Amino acid sequence: MLLIRERARALVAHARQFGWKGPPFDPRALASLRGIRLSPDRLTAGHDAFIVPRERQQLEIVFDIARPMTRQNFSICHEVCHTLFPDGYEMIRHRYERRDRFDPDREVEQLCDVGAAEILMPEEEFRADLGRLGLGLSAVAPLRERYEASREAVIRRMVRLDQGPKAAVFLAYRLKPSERAAARQLPLIGPLAEPRRKLRIAYTVASDSFTAFLPRHKSIPETSCVYRAAMGDNLTASIETWDIAGLPSCRVEAMPMPPGEAVDTSLRVVALLKL
Repeated sequence: MLLIRERARALVAHARQFGWKGPPFDPRALASLRGIRLSPDRLTAGHDAFIVPRERQQLEIVFDIARPMTRQNFSICHEVCHTLFPDGYEMIRHRYERRDRFDPDREVEQLCDVGAAEILMPEEEFRADLGRLGLGLSAVAPLRERYEASREAVIRRMVRLDQGPKAAVFLAYRLKPSERAAARQLPLIGPLAEPRRKLRIAYTVASDSFTAFLPRHKSIPETSCVYRAAMGDNLTASIETWDIAGLPSCRVEAMPMPPGEAVDTSLRVVALLKL
């Protein structure tokens, strides 16, 4: 992870020498500096963008023009990061030959997400803005507008750069795995009522100093301010105790996640936990 961060930062520094500046930082101009062709298109569901090899070792990024601009920006940065790996062209060509498996190497994809954040929201400017706006969800809207980035990307970047014990918890209305398995059997065993869906943890992004383990699929108390945010309140906050081992009482801020902006379209709300 450290290697891809260093290479993304080196790419940003190199682009600055050619006048690339922001915020917002235009990933299209960066791709052009890298000699990468960009082609807007309409892609199938679940595919925001992909990078393909062309003749004479030129690369082309095809991205979905129907996605929100914030997602287009991050997706282009993500695809640019595929060129930062050793033998990047060969890796891309191999990936292209396996298009039936759009995500053949999840670890590489996660590293490209890390690099994309470094490109779209460079640390120097982003840290300065956090110092001015504060490390809370109230800063998300102005940061989102300033960097032309999604709420999800801004919040992930915010937490990763923080030195304090914080975690962003992204939640969706879901059944727990055992309930989903039982629900699939309902047509076979009779017209039983499906269990009620609860807000459950889809995934967590934590700062290095946040040590509590927040298990995926774990539900949160229905008295939490997170439920009010999911119902439409723009920003809620309270001091709460969740029924999770190793997690003490903490300050919880929550805000809704508008459908269609995040890659995981089932996300409904994000909670920022501060110990």
